[in-house]
Amino acid sequence: LSPTPGFFDAYGCFTGSVLPDTDVPSVIYSAVTKVPRAQETIRAEGLREVQCIATSVDPDLRTWHKLDQPVIDPPRDSKIVGFRDPFAWKENDTWYVGVGSGFPQIGGAVLLYRSSDARHFEYLHPLAQGSWNGKSFTNPVGSGEMWECPDFFPLGEKHVLIYSTEYITYWEVGTFDKQSLQFHSERKGFLDHGTYYAPKT
Repeated sequence: LSPTPGFFDAYGCFTGSVLPDTDVPSVIYSAVTKVPRAQETIRAEGLREVQCIATSVDPDLRTWHKLDQPVIDPPRDSKIVGFRDPFAWKENDTWYVGVGSGFPQIGGAVLLYRSSDARHFEYLHPLAQGSWNGKSFTNPVGSGEMWECPDFFPLGEKHVLIYSTEYITYWEVGTFDKQSLQFHSERKGFLDHGTYYAPKT
């Protein structure tokens, strides 16, 4: 994928993931466009991120068609820093998407969305939440206020959360409460010391 002039991704096609178990191959990705500063999600840059879907009917997956509108916008009632790098999974007949984000002077987070048709998503709540390191930078990643490239998957009887912040990639292992749809971390550590930043499974 590449930016389309005049579209929601005119200023960038950022990281995305496969949207599983759809009728045709589909990817959900972060689209970036220029906006007034009051609407920005990338702090101090006047850029806004939304999540878009592209589909392909090409058996070699060389050509893609972008849906006309974003499928996920930032939450309206929350002040966030960053809103990108979606990952997705499907549970029974429901799709879930997590988006890397965070809250000023609170910490990085994964915001959780769900959909019954893989086209219309509702915001639920943070799947997981981190902590601000007390420092102040224009880029909220450096202060731990934003998580980039999160990933979340089952492993054995546990779930694993991976995210990148403060220019380090972290892992957390814990349990996923399927009633409250929240991840409860039990152990945490470095996945990498900086060279392998922002991985995706």
